Amino acid sequence: TAMPKTYLTVFEWDTLKDEGLLYAERLKDAGVDVHVAYYTEAFHGMALLTQAVFGFQEAREIREDLINYLSKNL
Repeated sequence: TAMPKTYLTVFEWDTLKDEGLLYAERLKDAGVDVHVAYYTEAFHGMALLTQAVFGFQEAREIREDLINYLSKNL
């Protein structure tokens, strides 16, 4: 049975970065179609900071990338 495609975000300035990359490799080794979105200027939790008051451009990019992926893969 086929496993569902997986979209995984990994941020350079995240204490869980290495674990995320390792998880992606393990999923790939198990035959899962994995898309890793790696952001070099992002930190843990940044994807939630999209509002204009305190938003980051990188956070808006992360959101748009996810929306684009979902629109093409659902």
